Amino acid sequence: LTHSNGDLNIDHQIVNKAVVTACRPQKNSSVKTLLFFEVPSSTEWQITTKKEAFIPNWYEDITNTISYKIKALKKYKTELRKWPHPRSIRGIRALAEWRGATAGYKAAEAFVLGRKK
Repeated sequence: LTHSNGDLNIDHQIVNKAVVTACRPQKNSSVKTLLFFEVPSSTEWQITTKKEAFIPNWYEDITNTISYKIKALKKYKTELRKWPHPRSIRGIRALAEWRGATAGYKAAEAFVLGRKK
């Protein structure tokens, strides 16, 4: 798992490049799946080209675990904002519900599948 290559934050872009480089599809690589995730207010705020756009094609049902995600995110008080910011608790919940609705779940995490062995 790593950041989307189209994120606005430079540090996210560098991490993405480092992970992709480290996870080259070598014969003996232990990495079987490479997924790219979105970060509210970093992924969608980037002015992207079609190549960099976050267009998810892999969804994980988090219907039964969304409360754990929200609880964990509340620990990062300096990263959270007030509604209507996308990185507010309400915004994060809305995104999970939207991603879930697009995949037939009540809540989901969306990813771009980079590679799967």
